[in-house]
Amino acid sequence: MFDYSYLDRISSESTDLHLEVLEVFLVAGKKLELALQEPVAAENKKQLFTTFSKLYSNLRILGMEKLLVDAELLETSLRSEASDNKREEQRQAFAERLKIALSQAEDEIQRLNRKG
Repeated sequence: MFDYSYLDRISSESTDLHLEVLEVFLVAGKKLELALQEPVAAENKKQLFTTFSKLYSNLRILGMEKLLVDAELLETSLRSEASDNKREEQRQAFAERLKIALSQAEDEIQRLNRKG
């Protein structure tokens, strides 16, 4: 799910920078994961959009293009008048993919800490 080629280029393959970027992803990703556990209420959308924005650059740096596209589609759906059923399907699918990515990030952090 991760493609570190961009991160490797900008960091000279620095383990510390890899760890920092992964940890930022975990914080923002877990916040978003919690927000997406239930259908999104109208009063929570503004905060959710802020969390999406914080996550986008991190997804790009980590080479997670598929998850980035899915996040953008979900955000667009939440901002639009898309049907509740479609929005709910997108929310659930994205939340599941995000959960997998967070698990992989945690595994990668552990691997890098052992290597370090």
